[in-house]
Amino acid sequence: MNRVHPFKMSALVCLILFFAAFSAVAGQLVTTDHQKWAGQVVQQEKELAALTKPNSIAVLYFRNTSDDRTLDPLQKGLTVMLISDLAKLDMVTVVERAEIQALVEELGFGQSGLVDPTSAPRVGRLLQSQYLIGGSLAGNAATEVTAGARLIDVAPGKLIGSATAKKKMEQIFDLEKKLLNQIVTDLQLNLTQKQKEDLGKPLSRDQNALMDLFRGIDAADHQQYEEAAQFLDRAIQRDPQLTLAKTSLQEISKRISAKNSRRILRSIRSNVSFTTELEPATPVARIPFPASVQPTRPEQRDPTFDDTSDNSDQ
Repeated sequence: MNRVHPFKMSALVCLILFFAAFSAVAGQLVTTDHQKWAGQVVQQEKELAALTKPNSIAVLYFRNTSDDRTLDPLQKGLTVMLISDLAKLDMVTVVERAEIQALVEELGFGQSGLVDPTSAPRVGRLLQSQYLIGGSLAGNAATEVTAGARLIDVAPGKLIGSATAKKKMEQIFDLEKKLLNQIVTDLQLNLTQKQKEDLGKPLSRDQNALMDLFRGIDAADHQQYEEAAQFLDRAIQRDPQLTLAKTSLQEISKRISAKNSRRILRSIRSNVSFTTELEPATPVARIPFPASVQPTRPEQRDPTFDDTSDNSDQ
């Protein structure tokens, strides 16, 4: 077994602890701190291979395997909702979306954040994540949406749970809750009554507000900040209680030029209350399901959501 120099290990542990604390208050946008961290992680990949954050979870993108491109915002959107809920639990640590985005950009996968399935296990190891959640989308927005999720223990590459949910597009918040409840069960988490009540609260019950939120986050990922601000502003108008849209818009306002910032802020002033008391935004993981962590027994495999297939029906 390779040994890590004590000084190097100490530095790595400090780095991990720093970002564990940083993630608790982090938002949606990648910062220079994220970029510096990602560069150090890649440089020290061999040392990180032996490190794992206990009870940590990385929620990956849900891949749209249908021909219906209107479902694309849900690839990231379902992940946003799952992470928002899982982050409410103090017994697990959820990898923040901006951290993953910075890492995949450092690895050369671009601003889209989409990682080749064969490379996803490497991303999981670099994140020191104990568990991965990944899945697929199918169906049609006009009729019914089907989502499947799988929970993987990263180190042994073992499938420890799976879930499937079918709902109409206007019930996507209920679809997410069904997946969430099965994930919590598979993780064998003992929840208090208060935690159960908190997990039952949807990010929003307004489908259109949610879709605008998801589109805004995606636009921000591509540094299209004005377009992102417009989507987020519209999400807030649809649902003034959608805190994640408010905190994301607050971040974006700091990125655009002072002139554009003033113009955009004037247009949304009546809809957004900027305050340091807002709850922190929750991240989105951005990688597809890893190919190397498939179930070993045939009866455990769900062919409907085989992310390693060629998806020739797309």
